[in-house]
Amino acid sequence: MKSRLQSISCIVPCLNEEANLGVLLPGLLAVLKKLAPACEVIVVDDGSTDGTADLLSTWTRDYPELVHLQLSRNFGKEAALSAGLAAAKGQPKGR
Repeated sequence: MKSRLQSISCIVPCLNEEANLGVLLPGLLAVLKKLAPACEVIVVDDGSTDGTADLLSTWTRDYPELVHLQLSRNFGKEAALSAGLAAAKGQPKGR
């Protein structure tokens, strides 16, 4: 019998994704909640110049499962993923 995850973290690096996050995040949260009783979505804003940061500030107030990390400038996808991994609280793989 396969054991169910106790928690799961998903990291979403983004750059100027204000128009897309409203579609992505509700669906992603719904899927993650089916996989584990505790979940988090860490959205790492990699220096967006659109309204991404404002949108995420609003969403994190309404959805406690969302974590918003704001990088000071665009460091690139790999740096954004690394920042998200460092902040993740989900169950480590293999446990």
